[in-house]
Amino acid sequence: MEPLLIKYGYVLLFMGVAIEGEAFLITAAYLAHRGILHLPIVILVAVASNWAADQVYYVIGRGRGRRWFQTRFGENPRFAGTMDAVSRHSDWLLLGSRFAFGFRIVIPAACGVVGMPPLRFAVINMLAGTIWAVPTALLGFYLGRIAENLLADFRRYELFSFIIIVAPALLLLIWRGLWRAPLGGEVSHLPEGC
Repeated sequence: MEPLLIKYGYVLLFMGVAIEGEAFLITAAYLAHRGILHLPIVILVAVASNWAADQVYYVIGRGRGRRWFQTRFGENPRFAGTMDAVSRHSDWLLLGSRFAFGFRIVIPAACGVVGMPPLRFAVINMLAGTIWAVPTALLGFYLGRIAENLLADFRRYELFSFIIIVAPALLLLIWRGLWRAPLGGEVSHLPEGC
């Protein structure tokens, strides 16, 4: 598996960050911690992927225009408020869009809809991607170290952990299965001969 990650890891990271940023970036940063990938390259790929994806959303918003978005999303009570906020504070909203869950796609598209100049969008988008990627990657890199230390401690106390955590859960499941009906209520009976 490691040779595949070395060969295709950055390509997978690029595609993954464009779809689901945080999970892929933190995983790649952890792989950098393990020495499989290189952290500076992980950060550069994440910034490039995030920038490219948001550029696409911006171009779609700019190309489709306000009327198209109005007919698609105009019934949503948040549409007018979002468009108004982006019209007034597009630079700041774009900078924070990576951290505004649920608005990561909406804000770049809305910047295109409200007519934010392309060069300004591209520069702020690059800055926003960097502000997001660097701390997120560092978090994944250093959390990897913490996770390895915790797992090493857990391995030391496997039997004790099993007895304290897993054994009671298993006993509860066995007790529940033997003494009570399943959570759905009545136990169904199979016809004779099955």
